[in-house]
Amino acid sequence: MAEEKNPSTRLPRPPRFVLGRVPIDRISMDYAAVLVTEALLHRGELPPLKIVGPNAQLVTLAEHHPRFAEAMQAADLAVPDGISVVFASRLLGVPIPERVTGGDLMERLCAEAAHYGFRVFFLGGLPGAAMMAAWNLEQRYPGLRICGTWCPPPGFENDPAEQARMREAINHVRPDLLCVALGAPKQEIWMYENAAGLPVGAVLPVGAAFDTQSGLRRRAPRWVQRLALEWLFRLLMEPRRLWRRYLIGNTEFALRPARPLLRDCRARGGPGGQNPMIRSTIRSTLQSTLRSIDTLGIRLFSDGADLKSILEMYQRPWVRGFTTNPTLMRKAGVLDYEHFARTVLRAIPDRPISFEVFAEDELAMEMQALTIATWGANVNVKIPVTNRSGVFLGSLIRRLARAGVALNVTAVLTLEQVELVAQALTPEASAIISVFAGRIADTGLDPVPVMAEAKRLLRRRPHAQLLWASPRELLNIFQADDAGCDIITVPPDILRKLPLVGKDLEEYSRETVEMFHRDAQAAAYAIDVSRITTRASASDRALGENDVHGFSEIAHGVVGAGNESANRVNGI
Repeated sequence: MAEEKNPSTRLPRPPRFVLGRVPIDRISMDYAAVLVTEALLHRGELPPLKIVGPNAQLVTLAEHHPRFAEAMQAADLAVPDGISVVFASRLLGVPIPERVTGGDLMERLCAEAAHYGFRVFFLGGLPGAAMMAAWNLEQRYPGLRICGTWCPPPGFENDPAEQARMREAINHVRPDLLCVALGAPKQEIWMYENAAGLPVGAVLPVGAAFDTQSGLRRRAPRWVQRLALEWLFRLLMEPRRLWRRYLIGNTEFALRPARPLLRDCRARGGPGGQNPMIRSTIRSTLQSTLRSIDTLGIRLFSDGADLKSILEMYQRPWVRGFTTNPTLMRKAGVLDYEHFARTVLRAIPDRPISFEVFAEDELAMEMQALTIATWGANVNVKIPVTNRSGVFLGSLIRRLARAGVALNVTAVLTLEQVELVAQALTPEASAIISVFAGRIADTGLDPVPVMAEAKRLLRRRPHAQLLWASPRELLNIFQADDAGCDIITVPPDILRKLPLVGKDLEEYSRETVEMFHRDAQAAAYAIDVSRITTRASASDRALGENDVHGFSEIAHGVVGAGNESANRVNGI
């Protein structure tokens, strides 16, 4: 089944579940920022990205406000704004990585806007708050362009003339990102009713972000936020305004039965719909796949350079890291090596990623390696085992290892090379040794005993990990595991086949036949059999009348025998 794409980006939709009547995406701040940035980079080609930020108040409000619930359900991205939503997701077995508030996401996107030159518009907030917040953020992020602000008066939602002026102000400057602070449920309903007609790339509700960024309201200190007590801080600061929301609304949210809130725990419009049989089949398939993966001692890395596929694989918990190389980047159309690498690292800050040097001489390689190592704490620097002349780069590997660079020694194909690399590494050095088992197999040799011996040669390097590179099929994962490899790096096309593990072969055979038939029908293929019919008619005439009669009698005899057999079966 094809990966569900977010209709307003080119990237896969994050996993989604439904709490009450409100969809919530299981997404991190980094991935949310990448999704929105992608939408802004391709504005004009795609409709505006509509974002909402569900929290306990909004989940409860949606139960009593059908129009608001409809607006929430129409969102392209639903980031978990409230800590109570994060806690609920963990209790329900669909954990959200972290809280992603509209205000924090706004500031993150302002940093991206300064980098990419996006234009931002602030709508709403207390009188003067948007202008003051714009000035403060422009000072904080040089290059940021807040192209307009607008603070509508109370009751704007019932004033068509004021709403027309709001739209005119936005249309005049055509911002990339529209940040809306009109208060719930007004802002979500306004976005739902107006976003499609606005010349913007994305629309983001930001709550009280303008007020806090301007200094008109205080936000909880970071340590209070980390303790998940920001709601209590806000309640103490503004008890008359917020007591009902937190003491009544949050209590109502907390007392709701868990299972009715988790309405099928499925993506809106996702696989299986409301068919319990289909949902059960999907669930059991995924569970059996996870059990099969969990039994493996080897770690799965994804190998590629297509950003969409990388982010898709990042949503898979069993993908433990990532690798890429200049060849894959070139095939994927990457033009700026460092910009691509930093984009990936912003989206994936918590799993190892390998980037390769590509300089000609050893000194230039070393400078590139030391630079790449500064891009992130989760970076492994890929160093080829030899230079283009086939000279072993042991001295470079030794210097970088002693400098504390996490290495990935790549393009290894022989056991002699494995032994040399092991000698170049210090016992405490952290390194990956990528042996291209797939290329070994391409030469007609069985890579499994080679990899097993390679693992033995690395036994004196406890922090060195053996990686099976360039797999050709899903079976290689299990072969690598049997050989004792620590890691296998697998292209996304093979990783997508993991649900096939343990599949019934007879059912697979039937599905294959069905696939051939379906594709032939879809392509409207046809075979002209008229010549065969004409030739058969000519042969009948050549046989002569008597022979034809005889042939007919034989044919009738066969049919009759078949009928008699059928009658006997029916009689039984």
